[in-house]
Amino acid sequence: MSQVILDARHRYWKVDDDGSKTRIPGVTTVIGQLDKPALIGWAAKITARYLIDRIPDIVAGNLVLSPEDAEKLFYQAKNEPNRLKEEAGAIGTQAHTAVEYYLKTGRIPKGATEPVQQAIGAFVSLHAEMGWGEVLASEQLLYSPTYCYCGTLDVVAMIGARRYLVDVKTAKGFYSEMPMQLAAYAEAWEEMHPDLPIEGMGVVRLSKEDGLPYWGENGIEKPSDHATVRAVEFQKFLCLLTYYELNHREA
Repeated sequence: MSQVILDARHRYWKVDDDGSKTRIPGVTTVIGQLDKPALIGWAAKITARYLIDRIPDIVAGNLVLSPEDAEKLFYQAKNEPNRLKEEAGAIGTQAHTAVEYYLKTGRIPKGATEPVQQAIGAFVSLHAEMGWGEVLASEQLLYSPTYCYCGTLDVVAMIGARRYLVDVKTAKGFYSEMPMQLAAYAEAWEEMHPDLPIEGMGVVRLSKEDGLPYWGENGIEKPSDHATVRAVEFQKFLCLLTYYELNHREA
């Protein structure tokens, strides 16, 4: 019987009995094919702000730039968006680890950085407010043999009387790809656990700006119907999966 593994570079592989390996696309990789035009404006803004913040020192003569220094400053400004993205990604990863630890132990991990402490504190507050019950899965690898994709879900838990698939984010808002990711995870989960159907989906957004937790039913800020959202978003995902497969088929 073949098995699916996740390697150190966060790539999914199906390993057959004879040891042969086949790369399987992950949900976030498939969805990542979508353009995100808002990021272009954000990156331009961050780059410009990096340079603007140094103008007073240049005018005052505290920062004297040779041609080589000016070029170096330009590349530092150009790289600033990437640095901030990596920093935010590290906080998100640590926050996920802290949430997983809390769900498994009921305790808040010690020694976390201030942003992570703020995130886990927000999660604990929402967790109590919503009345979460039994946690059925946490950080579980998923595989859809029907559609041949993988993913790693954050949480499946009872919330009230319904079985919810929940994703934890440290994003600034709720974005259009979130319900698509939830729908893809829900489909794969039900293929692996047909006796445990998903009855609800949601995103817990832990804001780094105000330290508050936000809940998005079905990954959407406004009220929405689970069955309708899931059906539509999964079809969107399948379109992207087909596009991915066509782009990566062997010549």
